[in-house]
Amino acid sequence: MQRILHLDQALPGSSAAPSSDEPAAAPARTRRAEGERTRRHLLNTAGLLLAERDFAAASAKEIARRAGTPLASVHYHFGSREGLREAVLAEAQQQLARFEALVAAPMRAAATPIDGVRIFLAHLLGIGHATHGPRWGLRVLAREALGGGGCATMFDLLFPLLGQLLELPREHPRVAQAVDWVALPALAWLASPPPVEDRWRACGERSTQAALDDLLHCLGGALRAMGDPHRDHP
Repeated sequence: MQRILHLDQALPGSSAAPSSDEPAAAPARTRRAEGERTRRHLLNTAGLLLAERDFAAASAKEIARRAGTPLASVHYHFGSREGLREAVLAEAQQQLARFEALVAAPMRAAATPIDGVRIFLAHLLGIGHATHGPRWGLRVLAREALGGGGCATMFDLLFPLLGQLLELPREHPRVAQAVDWVALPALAWLASPPPVEDRWRACGERSTQAALDDLLHCLGGALRAMGDPHRDHP
């Protein structure tokens, strides 16, 4: 009888038979989740590395070692080291879009153009030397820009503000020059290594905010002076 009951329980429709494929599906979902975590971890590791120094000098082996993953993981998730670099740049562009969405409205609501520039730089430079999390994107784009790569859109939000400050159309070459005056020190700040901050502290800088005050003090007068002599000239 025990043998008959055992066979009956194994029949389709028996109460003891599996009712669904959930036991098989759960491990598959777990593997997918673990794979996505590994992919994100490799992406963040490579992003931090690209924010620190030239990506060309970093091998896939070094990236995998830093991430604590097998070398094969880089090729499995990204196809190649170059594929990983492209993924890093794509993520950096997404971080730039989130940054722009964060600061656009406060910049438009600023009392003066210089206040708008302050809002922009405070947000941009306040996250310039993050050491963890997904905040490396703007530093990556800064290094790309200084190396001759893309990233022009990072400073597009400044054109209307500086056009207003100079009382010139945003398409005027003098406005583009004013944007460069703001962009170049900001890019250098973003791409600079942490020892630069150590030198600021040695000079008595109390914080990143204090350094930003100094930068705006230098920029403010220069930007205001740029408009008048050139307003009527191309």
